[in-house]
Amino acid sequence: MMKSYPDYAQMFPEEMDREAWAFFYPLSNWNEIKYWAGERRLDPYQVAGLIRQESVFTPGARSPANAHGLMQLLVPTAQSMARKYVSKTASVNSTALYQPPLNIELGTAYMRDQLDKFGRIEYLAVAYNAGPGRVPQWRASLPAEIDEFVEAIPFKETKAYVQGVIRNSAQYRRLYDENGNFKPNVGTRPLRGELDSKPVEQVLAENPELIVSNNGE
Repeated sequence: MMKSYPDYAQMFPEEMDREAWAFFYPLSNWNEIKYWAGERRLDPYQVAGLIRQESVFTPGARSPANAHGLMQLLVPTAQSMARKYVSKTASVNSTALYQPPLNIELGTAYMRDQLDKFGRIEYLAVAYNAGPGRVPQWRASLPAEIDEFVEAIPFKETKAYVQGVIRNSAQYRRLYDENGNFKPNVGTRPLRGELDSKPVEQVLAENPELIVSNNGE
């Protein structure tokens, strides 16, 4: 799929079929995401964008640092969020964190916690990836303007992570409606896929708007 659409992130929603969009931007557990985003006063599309960056919506994901589940939570972090927001800790262990509903409940709590501290999704993403201590450290030494701040992040992984979360969030908003379904325009004119599978003459005959006149008209 990646070979067929190497520039998928720059494509318009209409230009790629829904199967391909679902491959690149999967979405599951939308009801839980939407519910807990509402409870935590978060943007559900930003929650989805962060989940894609963390695990690409893989419930059984586990990192080398022993972060677990959709939102890649460490057990101590999850237990801390449970004490603060849920008042439950006994059932919060590594096995439990592979359950998407609990993972989303506690992951959104951590997002809310960091957003309360730092005020912007970009800083939240820095905290989520590099640790909360990096945010005040870098804010003291990097440009104040947020786009310049992100560009100046010294850790390549963290810079790419922050940019990925922002880009993912925008893509999910473009592709999915408030019920977690593809918007009506998504996949209506998958022209690039057609170019790979049909003769150019056939594509142009079926899509005359693609023909450029030689006289500039």
